[in-house]
Amino acid sequence: MKIEILLFMQSIRNHHTPTTPGRIISTSSKHWAAYLFPLFIILLGILFIFPFGIILILFGFYMLLNIKSKKWILTENELIISSGFFPWHKSYLEIPIEDLFDAYYVHGFWATLFGFGLIKVRRTDGVTTTFQDNNMKNHKDIIQQTNVLIKSVKKPKISTYENFSMTPSSVSDELLKLSALLEKGVLTTDEFYEQKAKLLRIG
Repeated sequence: MKIEILLFMQSIRNHHTPTTPGRIISTSSKHWAAYLFPLFIILLGILFIFPFGIILILFGFYMLLNIKSKKWILTENELIISSGFFPWHKSYLEIPIEDLFDAYYVHGFWATLFGFGLIKVRRTDGVTTTFQDNNMKNHKDIIQQTNVLIKSVKKPKISTYENFSMTPSSVSDELLKLSALLEKGVLTTDEFYEQKAKLLRIG
């Protein structure tokens, strides 16, 4: 029975161990402000008599460990959101950069003053899904870096057409494609006119 339990625990660890291909670009974890409420719960537990005080203390420590385990890791290829400190209760969400729609942060007065905020990413898989975490430090950097990667992945790879000639019909087709990309917001106005000028020079 003991061997079966050990094998089960090992399978869980293997299943939830994240793969982090690519260089780590930015990370974010809980700010010290997130620990204030659990510390307050522990303080209440110390003030109360047994057994209610013990329950509050244990619950406070559980909250502290859970908060400490939450991390966002941005690599060149994916965003990893991890949480959980018990081996049987860990989670790793690995989102490829190309699956992300956008990312942003929100912070109020106190968050701005002490340097933390709420971070959100939106993922498009049929229906847009939002993942978020509040009281996160380094929130600006990880969001800015995430949006840079999203933009680089979504940017279309357009040929420079320098090594071959194009027929008038193919030039027209490419111009239509560029116009569609401009309307969708994939290309900026400057990028559109730059590519258009290249096409017209070749045509």
